[in-house]
Amino acid sequence: MCEQYIPLITAGLALFGTIFTCATAIYVARFINKNLKKYETVFAYLHKRRAEVIEDLHKRLVEIEDHLDKLQNIHLAGDINAMNKWRTDSIECTDAFLKEFWNTRLFLTKEFCEKIDKDFLPSARDYLQKVEAYTLDKTANTSQEREQLRDISRTFVTVLRPILRELESMIRSMMGND
Repeated sequence: MCEQYIPLITAGLALFGTIFTCATAIYVARFINKNLKKYETVFAYLHKRRAEVIEDLHKRLVEIEDHLDKLQNIHLAGDINAMNKWRTDSIECTDAFLKEFWNTRLFLTKEFCEKIDKDFLPSARDYLQKVEAYTLDKTANTSQEREQLRDISRTFVTVLRPILRELESMIRSMMGND
């Protein structure tokens, strides 16, 4: 009597196994899809944030470059007050870049950060120390200080421009314009 139910039980178990396998596959697919969307959202946010960081650092470096150009032509500023404003603006702009770099370096490549650490930071520190030391008052040393400011600015801009070009390359790469 039990033997006649064996094929029916076997077919039932096979059907149950198939249904269980299909249900498991559907659950796994939904789980993966749900988590994939979450990771895509996180990745998209991080990519957007990285692009914003690079764009902001690029803008700050362009500002520094502009101020360095002004310091190289500081004699065009006119009076001592204007010269001191250019000098102070240059210091503030460089400080702002350094603070932003330290706050956002996690969004940059390790190689780029190492290049900044090795090449840019020592020059920036040297530049800031020297530029902050000048007073540009109405003494006889003013013309000598202006010439030293020009030299310091020329030296620093040679370090800054390759960093600026690398940031531009990163921006082009992110836009697909290699």
